[in-house]
Amino acid sequence: MMDEDVFTDKALANYYNDNFINYKVDCERGNGINLATIYSVSNYPTLLYLDHKGNILVSYERAAYQSKMMELGEDAIKKYKNKFP
Repeated sequence: MMDEDVFTDKALANYYNDNFINYKVDCERGNGINLATIYSVSNYPTLLYLDHKGNILVSYERAAYQSKMMELGEDAIKKYKNKFP
């Protein structure tokens, strides 16, 4: 659902590409299994926003449409700026 309806939104893609390094992982295959273990991912989809050291800033365990994705992104940026002024 997110691949078709959310990740294809041009405005959202521009916002995320301008502000984040985006990485999509299948946590049920390959190295994704290791990442799921490291970050205790047990629900799919899970959206993780990490700082430059790999620490979780924001975690969201369900699908998200555009408005929720913007909210999560803004929250992650705010938390990052507060953590690393």
